[in-house]
Amino acid sequence: MGWEEVAIGIAVGILEDLGAQVLNNLFGGDKPDLRAVLLDALRAFETILKQVIARQFIHEHDAELAGLEDTFKDYLATRTNVTLLDLLIERVNTLTNQIASYDIKTVGAFSIVGGLNLAVHQEFYLHTKAPEDGKRIGAIAEHLLAAKAFLQQKLHEYNASRFSEIRVYHLAKRVSRPLYYYIDLNGIRHPEGMSTDRSAVQLERDKQIADQFAILEKQVLTPASAVFDRWAQISQKYA
Repeated sequence: MGWEEVAIGIAVGILEDLGAQVLNNLFGGDKPDLRAVLLDALRAFETILKQVIARQFIHEHDAELAGLEDTFKDYLATRTNVTLLDLLIERVNTLTNQIASYDIKTVGAFSIVGGLNLAVHQEFYLHTKAPEDGKRIGAIAEHLLAAKAFLQQKLHEYNASRFSEIRVYHLAKRVSRPLYYYIDLNGIRHPEGMSTDRSAVQLERDKQIADQFAILEKQVLTPASAVFDRWAQISQKYA
């Protein structure tokens, strides 16, 4: 099961009022544990963005992940220990903030952990039935949804950073020979972006940035859109 299915499964479980029980449904028995699923999500974006992140993230946050998993297991054994539930909320809040700080490199992991954050707060609400605790779920969902615009902005910045400014190439050492203008993509001269006409190269650069962003958006943000849609439903349910 890919990270998208896991993240959507968590969100659907919240809409069905499963609370923390959604963890048993997704990670119980012989199914992959939370760390394995997050690692797969991180590795998926390493391939797309060509940036190493999975090993670094797991190394830096292995203790938090292990603590979160152990607390989930202990709490789900009875679903009555409010002290464990408070600790669960604290740990999942911390992990959500840590993952969000990595921006586009952790979209998949953010989609999963953000859902877990909603699930444990729903679990708290299922205990208290207090209206303010229900509204807190809606507020968290709104906060998570705000990441969509932030992630899109970061993706634009990452995409544009891969393109050089327009550069000049002398075909020969003699100045009388024509100048060629060109751009680099990921440090490599772009074959379609070379011309004696600087304005033509500028137009090609703008086109390539737009085309490459469309590709990245489809790979990075589109898979998360279904998760964001369900977070919007959760926000409305607990408005």
